[in-house]
Amino acid sequence: MSKSISFRFAVIFGLIFIIAVTLLDTSLIMLYYRHQFKKTEEFYSYIAGYVSKTAAVNWKLTNFFNLSEEGKTGSPGGRILVLNLESKVIADSLKQFEGQIVQNPETREALSKMQVSVGYYNYHGERIAMLAYPMLRKNVPFGIVLISYDVGDLWKDVLGFAYQVVGISLVVVLAVFAASYYFGGRIIKPVKCLTEASKKILEGKTGTTVEILSKDEIGTLAKTFNRMSEELHRIEVGRKRFASNISHELKTPLASIKALIEPFIGEKNVDAEVLNEYLKDVDSEIDRLTGLVKSLVTATRLEEIKPLIEKLNLKEEIITVLRLLSPLFAEKEMKVDHTSSGEIWVYADKTMLREVMINLLDNAVKYGKQGGAIHISMQQSGSAIVFSIRDNGMGISEQDLPNIFDNFYMADEARKSGMGSGIGLYIVKRIADISGWEIRVQSTLGKGSEFEVIIKNSANL
Repeated sequence: MSKSISFRFAVIFGLIFIIAVTLLDTSLIMLYYRHQFKKTEEFYSYIAGYVSKTAAVNWKLTNFFNLSEEGKTGSPGGRILVLNLESKVIADSLKQFEGQIVQNPETREALSKMQVSVGYYNYHGERIAMLAYPMLRKNVPFGIVLISYDVGDLWKDVLGFAYQVVGISLVVVLAVFAASYYFGGRIIKPVKCLTEASKKILEGKTGTTVEILSKDEIGTLAKTFNRMSEELHRIEVGRKRFASNISHELKTPLASIKALIEPFIGEKNVDAEVLNEYLKDVDSEIDRLTGLVKSLVTATRLEEIKPLIEKLNLKEEIITVLRLLSPLFAEKEMKVDHTSSGEIWVYADKTMLREVMINLLDNAVKYGKQGGAIHISMQQSGSAIVFSIRDNGMGISEQDLPNIFDNFYMADEARKSGMGSGIGLYIVKRIADISGWEIRVQSTLGKGSEFEVIIKNSANL
């Protein structure tokens, strides 16, 4: 329990609150203490001033002042002494020290600084105060009024106030501690959910999500976590599918090659024409393997290479690629045309740009009709270049469209045709992502497809 975040949160917050409350309580108690004692000092200073004025008229009149229990002027137990400049008692309200010499720090300070001086003492367990007031006649000192009075009740009042403040503060601190523990637990609850979900992902259960609907930082973290988990699940599914597909793609041509050469193992008299026919099929399967390995190498290199950006003439690049692929177009008797609005320049990596063109055109040929058509267009759209390839081939179904850029994914129609490996469009998408381009696809099953590549940050120069 002591190691839980909610408990530590409550303890830390509680300690901070205790420090703040302690400072506040100390300030309140000190202010109350000063206010009460100051108020009492002012009261007795007023009495001392009154006695001083009376003594200035006649010393003997001061004998009528009394602060004892029977008096009406002040608190019980009080005493008034009137001293001359030699500290001799001229008048005593309790008639005990008349004629005696009385000296204390307060009388000396009052005479030296010509201001009221107050001191507090603990006398036989009783708390008393000594107030010395300088008497002046025409701004010339002629004596001291020394008043002693009991402050025990005043001290008890201050202590009572302090106990009340501390008691209330303790109740508040306990309430704050309990509330911080409760709300700390509620705040930490989503973190615990995220921790448990993370453990499940660590165990291999990718795709695990949490249901946290708060709109604060924790909610944002939960949304990010869910997206991360879903992406990990997608990657894991893709990895498994990749392993399955690559095994299948490699196994099929290898099995075909094995089946083609097995009949000739151990045979001495082999018909040359038949052997030549079989060797052509073996050569075809080897080409298929070579193309697959080349695509895999290209897909792997894309994760490592850094694009070399240069200024390219898009029309010239298309013409170059069309020339390279002309045997494919001739084999299927396909008509290829291209249009552009003048000279269009792009900033791109030449190798990557050609790789995108070759893969898109290769797919258009593979899944196009015998004697079909391919249309290529280029146009400026603001600061971007839109490069599109449209064919009238077999098209892509609506349910397959979201997945066509996944590695080794092939639509049912493409798989049935026995052409392709499902890597080409993955390479196109990776190049687009690396280069900051965008790809759009429109396709109708049985009518053909159109792929648009939006090349951003280009200029028509």
